[in-house]
Order: sequence, then structure tokens, then C-alpha cells
Amino acid sequence: VYAKTDDTFIYEGISIDGIAIGGDTKEQAKKKLDAYMKQLKQSKVTLQTSLDTVTVSMDELGLSYENKNLIEEAYSYGKVGNIIKRYKEQKDVAKNPLDLKVDKVVQTKKIKAAIQEGEEKLAKKAQNATVKRENGKFQIIPEQEGVAIDYKSSINQLKQYVTKEWDGKSTTFALQTKVDQPQYTSKDMEKVKDVLGTYTTNFSSSTSDRAQNVDTGARHISGTVLYPGEEFSTYAKVAPYTYENGYRTGKAYSNGEVIDSIGGGVCQVSTTLYNAVIRAELEITERYAHSMNVAYVPLAADAAMAGTYKNLKFKNNTDAPIYIEGSTYNRNITFTIYGQETRPSNRKIQFRSETLETYYPGADIQTGDSSMMEGQMVVTQSAHVGYKAQLYKDIYIDGKKTESILMNTSTYQSSPRRVLVGTKKPVVEKPKEEPTSKPKEEASTTEQTTEPSKTTEAAKEPTTEESTTATTQE
Repeated sequence: VYAKTDDTFIYEGISIDGIAIGGDTKEQAKKKLDAYMKQLKQSKVTLQTSLDTVTVSMDELGLSYENKNLIEEAYSYGKVGNIIKRYKEQKDVAKNPLDLKVDKVVQTKKIKAAIQEGEEKLAKKAQNATVKRENGKFQIIPEQEGVAIDYKSSINQLKQYVTKEWDGKSTTFALQTKVDQPQYTSKDMEKVKDVLGTYTTNFSSSTSDRAQNVDTGARHISGTVLYPGEEFSTYAKVAPYTYENGYRTGKAYSNGEVIDSIGGGVCQVSTTLYNAVIRAELEITERYAHSMNVAYVPLAADAAMAGTYKNLKFKNNTDAPIYIEGSTYNRNITFTIYGQETRPSNRKIQFRSETLETYYPGADIQTGDSSMMEGQMVVTQSAHVGYKAQLYKDIYIDGKKTESILMNTSTYQSSPRRVLVGTKKPVVEKPKEEPTSKPKEEASTTEQTTEPSKTTEAAKEPTTEESTTATTQE
């Protein structure tokens, strides 16, 4: 017994959070403390809101203890100070056991991370009021309040709970929440009633596949509600260009050539939308011209789409929500922008295209084709004239033009005709030699001759209906 009271061991009667360490060396006591903390870290905490719960471990919350000198404190009890103090502590602990407390703490960053990971279940974003348009009429879908987590309050309260109240067992903790109010209400959506801008283009010459692409793109965009200050990305709405997303193969521009590309025709969607948007006088934030001109709008009135680097973007710069309606009917595509009209009734706008320069295509690009006879030619792509053009917005007040605003300057490259030229030479058969004498049994046989094959007539130039209306997919 005496040996257990020397300087090697902790005095009997001393414990840590109820774990007896009396008679242990510091190393033995530390092992017990580590095992205890490991057990505590495995305890579960169920984070709770009115919506749902998420369970995490104390280890995930960064559980540790602050009083790192706990073992040294237990070991030093009854061994430090003058002889009277040491004697008194030794007698006291023999009669009244000393239980030292672990100062448990959790980490702010890890609590926040755990809540954020479960936020999809624990919180709910407020839903703004919106609208949908059916049978020519708007229907307002009311707003919905949400549930937001009060991070600061929840983290502080959880830290205090672990430090002061937690008993070391699995527990449930109610997070502090507040009502998340929607930014736009039904009253705001009542403002969406006026036509701010509309535009129609025709695609009657398109193949059925390209027509489907135009219709698919319009449907992906139609029904979009854009709140004040929000930016619209055409690519984000119409992509990806896949069969699964409703697209087929259509014609597209690539490096001065007309090629087949999935989604070909989407440029007519973005171009039609662009013209509706500029008539609504929304803010254009990104727009590109085609590499070659298109036939369905005037020069400089187009808006090309190409991968992720040619896109049409615009911002709702009004004080009310806007609604975008897109539709196709009888090989026409129409976009209409609805919102709250605030422009004076005596103010009108018109758009004007001006051609600055014309670039004529060079000589035909001929490619030999061994499957075609010499003298045959097939035009695979018509020539394209290039241009430099500008689009202006003319503003009229009471019928008088007061201002002209340059919208953009666009350059379209020229492209020569592309022609396949036959290189196959005709095969001329040698005439058969007459026999010097004929056997009697063949005397009545009629002689047959074979004429040389004729050169196939040159094919007419194909009319590629997409060649001037194809989308840029460069």
C-alpha cells in the first residue's frame, strides 16, 4: 500500500469523469483517458430541425478536451506544496474522492461543416412566386416560406451544451432556425402581363431533323422566369446537344464549311430569342455573330451558339420579373418576352441593319472523287458571300427619330463553292476478233457486239436547304 503513495503513482481516490486512476502511473492514466475520449467520440449527435434530422458522431464535430494538463493535475495532487498542504490533500482524498472533469470542446468549423452537409434535409429554401402560361393566360404560383438554419446561434449553443451539459451519451440537439422569406411574392408576379418584345423567324426550308432541333430548343427555353438582376444563359437552357435531350443531326458551320452536327439549328433559336430580347430592351451581356451569314434575319441581327464559347446571355434590367415564352407553329419559331411595361407610349424603337463591306468568295475548292466519271461535277456546298455589318436601334418619340444606338458590329467570312470532280476514266473494251472459219454447228449463231460505256451525265448542283441557315458549331 505504501508503494502506491510514492512519487510514481497517482493517489487513490482520484478519478477523471468517474474513471478511477488512483494507483496508476501517469502513463497508465493517460491510456485510460485516451480510451475514454475514443469512446466519447463514437457517441452520436442527432441534429434536428422541424423538417428532418441528421445524425453525426462527436468525432465529426471535432470533439477533444481543453485541459491537457489533466493527468499532471491528478498526479500532482498531494505532492505539490509545503508539507502541511500535501498532508491535508492526502487525507482529504482518502475520505472524499476527487473526480476531475474533462473540459470537453467541439470545433466551430467542424460543426458548421456537419450542418452544411445535412442542410438539404435540415433546411428548405424559400420559393419565390412564379408564373406559368397556359392557353394564353398567366397562372400565378404562390410563394412559399422556407426554413433557414441560424448557424451562429446553433453553433454557439451546441458548443455550450457539449462543454456544460452533455453526459457523454448519444443525444439529440435542436438546431436554431428562422423563417426564410421569399424575395418575390404573388403581388410581384401580377406585374407580368405586358408584351415587352416579340420576334418570329421562319424555318420552312429546314429538314425534319433540323425542324425538331428548333422546336426542342424553343421548348427548353419556354417558361423561364427571370427575376430582376438575374442573367439568362441560352446554353445553360438548351444544352446538352444529345439525342436524349431531344436533338437530331442538322447542318452547322465549322471553319467555313457546312457540316452535320447534333443540335444543328439551335442558332436559329438563339437568334430569334436575341431579337425578342433587344426589342424588350433587356441588357445583352454576351452575343456572337455566326462565322458565315444566315438567311433568316438581317445581317448583324443574329446570335450564334457554339459549344461553350459562343453563347447568348442577357440580364433582366427591369424592376419586375419577366417571362419568356417560346413556341413553334407552321415552321415558324416565336419568342415573346412578358413583363411590366414602363416605357412611354409615345416612344417606339426600330432596328436597322447596315452593310459596311462585302467580301466575295474565291475560286471553287475542287476535290477529286474516284467514284465519279471524268467530266462529272457535284457541288457539295454553295458559295457564301462575306460581309461586315452593323445593327442599329433607332428611337422615335412621337414619330420623330431622336437617337440611333449601335447595337453591334459583325463580320461574316466568305466561303467558296466546294465541288467534287470525277477522276474515274472510262473503260474502253477491245473489239472482238473475227474467227477465220466458223464451225458448221455455229453457222446460224447471230453475232453480238458491246458498245463502250458512256460517260455519266454531270449531276446537278444540290440545293442544301441548310447551307445558308445552318448553326455555327465551331
